[in-house]
Amino acid sequence: MLEYENQMFLDVLHEDGLLVAAKENVYLAGGVLFVSSRILVVDLLKGRVPVSLITGFLVCRAHTVLESCQEAFAIRLYRQRNKTGFVKAFSSSPQAFTIGFSQVEHTMKTLFVRNLYLWPRFHATVNASLEKFKPQVVELHVPLTPAMLEIQTAVLDLMNFTVKELKHINQTLDTDELTVENAVSKSFHKILQMQLDPVWHQLSMKTKQLVADLKTLRHVLTYLTKCDCVTFNTLVNSLRNTEYAMKSSGWLLLDSAETLFLVSKQRVIGKKEIDSSLGVKPEVNPKWEVLSEILEEVDGLSKQIVKNDPLYNNKVLVLVEDSRTCTQLKQYLTTGTHNTLRLLYEKEFCCSVKRSAPQSSKSSSKPAEAVAVQDELRSELQDNEDIKDSYTLSQRTRSDLEEESGTKAQYEECNEVETESGDKEDPVKTLRPLIVLQTFKKYGDPLALSRTLQTVEPRFVIMYDADMAAVRHLEVYQSRHPEIQLRVYFLMYGGSVEEQAFLTSLRREKGAFDFLIKEKA
Repeated sequence: MLEYENQMFLDVLHEDGLLVAAKENVYLAGGVLFVSSRILVVDLLKGRVPVSLITGFLVCRAHTVLESCQEAFAIRLYRQRNKTGFVKAFSSSPQAFTIGFSQVEHTMKTLFVRNLYLWPRFHATVNASLEKFKPQVVELHVPLTPAMLEIQTAVLDLMNFTVKELKHINQTLDTDELTVENAVSKSFHKILQMQLDPVWHQLSMKTKQLVADLKTLRHVLTYLTKCDCVTFNTLVNSLRNTEYAMKSSGWLLLDSAETLFLVSKQRVIGKKEIDSSLGVKPEVNPKWEVLSEILEEVDGLSKQIVKNDPLYNNKVLVLVEDSRTCTQLKQYLTTGTHNTLRLLYEKEFCCSVKRSAPQSSKSSSKPAEAVAVQDELRSELQDNEDIKDSYTLSQRTRSDLEEESGTKAQYEECNEVETESGDKEDPVKTLRPLIVLQTFKKYGDPLALSRTLQTVEPRFVIMYDADMAAVRHLEVYQSRHPEIQLRVYFLMYGGSVEEQAFLTSLRREKGAFDFLIKEKA
């Protein structure tokens, strides 16, 4: 409803030929209006907004007020003409107020607010509310393959080298937070850049390159746990060129860099190079296999529940971090492991791989159609326009699996999420589980996950990637729907930088709230 009202208001304001009087009537009509800062500032300066009649302002993303001056300017214009209205600002990023000097005081002064309210997860009221109805959490620590572990060790060595060089060259800067442990977190580079911005013009070119290389290595380490071996090898090979080697800080010349390139290639073609015509067997992503096992377990549990409750909502929500992972999981679930990796390999090396015979004893009764389907899948995988932030899959029937036994795919894409209310569908079709793949922030909307939970109302959620904000959304969803016993599967590589980054984010959040509590006192 928030997005709908916002779009409706913007459509009215942007309508061609709309008179100023009609625009003023929109404000005079009252109600809750969602206005962007750019439109609001112009209307305030033009005198189109009846400032004296405004009851109050609600400001979202308060931690960005100092960076973008439009919100602050609009609040100042409002406060100059209206001394009685309220201003309430909200923020979900406590870490942003710990950067810089007196960040909280400056933000509160800019917003003309006097009181600061903190609601951390460990707050007594919040904790008591969420502990009443807790979701069932199943943590699955997926082990890294030996090759992935070797690559992770090599990249960490390279990051350690880069951090030491930064500290050695810039001994006058405050580098207490500059550690390899902090460097693997998502917000590290942004925090480091904000610390270096005041003296950025004084830094040497080597220091700037070291900062850029540290960001590049962090991306490599992130893609190791998120991407398949073929995509990761493509990323690593893009760094192995003369142009980048000339401008880099020198980490490409280390032995760890050679290990990175060598092992990345071995994950794709094996330890011995073989002719592509003989067939290849790239390393399978360990999370793919665990995801398939979880879906089979959920399918078995759903069938048992459906026997007692015919109106059971048989939907599973799979949450991932980015759209590329979402699209890749869709390809894996709809085409199978072998076909997905083979098509990725053919795309990278521009060659044709010998297709291995299906292991099933039943041969496909329609070989021509199977070949056509595989060619279509290849074109879909190569088309970047098909990458989306959300997909809905349904389980194939037994007859479909028998006809396409060579694909080993148990799911197919469907257009939209089906609802059980008022449907007169075939009972067999109703029992088929629906798999909803979605990113944490669908198309960049931080509230998309909350709307999806309210719409789909899943009983099973699979967190393919770790995200602290998504965990908070799931806790609130369970508290608001105590009649639904939510079961959450939490996938994470054990002993990896992914686990370390998640634990670091939790530690930084708690530290940020502790700092704000002391500042408030």
